[in-house]
Amino acid sequence: MDIREIMRSNSSSQQLFIVSAQDLIDIIDTSVKKTIQELEESVSKSNNDNLVPLKEVAETLNVSRCTLNRWNKDGYLIPIKIGRKVFYRQNDINEIR
Repeated sequence: MDIREIMRSNSSSQQLFIVSAQDLIDIIDTSVKKTIQELEESVSKSNNDNLVPLKEVAETLNVSRCTLNRWNKDGYLIPIKIGRKVFYRQNDINEIR
């Protein structure tokens, strides 16, 4: 039985698990591979959309960066953050125009 299945079936009681280093490595490796796959799928979807930098979006829509931040909080125009850089999907911008 997989450790995750045990944890799901007995979630109400406290349990002590003794896990080998290799088991931990396998769990982490599986989790990392799944995360990488999800990121690759996300990137491939966003590659279908042109990404526009924040500064260019503000100029194009003739709004301030503060307005773009407020729109993000309101869910009106959601940015994509890559590291410290902020981008917007061209399709989303076109819908606002």
